[in-house]
Formats: sequence, structure tokens, C-alpha cells
Amino acid sequence: MLDALKQSGMTQAAIARECQVRQPTICRAYKGVDVRYSLGQKIEALYVERVKNADASSNA
Repeated sequence: MLDALKQSGMTQAAIARECQVRQPTICRAYKGVDVRYSLGQKIEALYVERVKNADASSNA
């Protein structure tokens, strides 16, 4: 999901801002370090909003 968000044009800082965490936390998640469940949920929601829904609307 983080890779897809990055490919959509978001930076780590932008992802962090949307998820209400600091950029180093997102950097650690990129590296595969476990993150809190609540952050995982925020990343997933952002992914659905920015990537999955965008793909669905462009295919419609």
C-alpha cells in the first residue's frame, strides 16, 4: 500500500501528515518494521481513498 501511495505521487511526509504521524514512522514502515495497528488502519484508509478509488473511477 505504501508503494502504491508513493507511485500515486505522495511523499513520505505527505503520507505521514495524512496519517497524523511523523515522517520517520512512515520511513520505518517502508523498511518493513512493524507499526501500530491503528497506523496500519490509517494507511489502508488513505490507500483506499487515494489509490483504489482512483483506479476504480478511472476504469469506469
